[in-house]
Amino acid sequence: MFYFEITSKQIGKIKVLNDTVLDCDATFDDEEIQTGMKLPFKSGEYIYTIHYAGESRYLLWKTGQLHECDITFEEKYFQEIKEDQSEWWAKISTKDGRTGWTREIEKFINVYSNE
Repeated sequence: MFYFEITSKQIGKIKVLNDTVLDCDATFDDEEIQTGMKLPFKSGEYIYTIHYAGESRYLLWKTGQLHECDITFEEKYFQEIKEDQSEWWAKISTKDGRTGWTREIEKFINVYSNE
């Protein structure tokens, strides 16, 4: 059994060059998760990326909230100032109860998710 943890080593910074709206799969509040939000950005604003979430989605920070949004890097809309850096770790448990962490999940056979 395994689950993933993502360690952010450096926050990314993207400059918005033209007004745009991002589609967000989720917005994380202190008490709830909102889905299907649109997140507007004005020219000159910055997007702070925490980490890549897969399939063109990023976890980002705006106005005190975390958002998971689709970002397609089109040159007319965005300029990457600083790339985020993160590591994906997997916690693995064996049938006899031993546990450990790895970044090399592909080296293990018969691995399945606990979902």
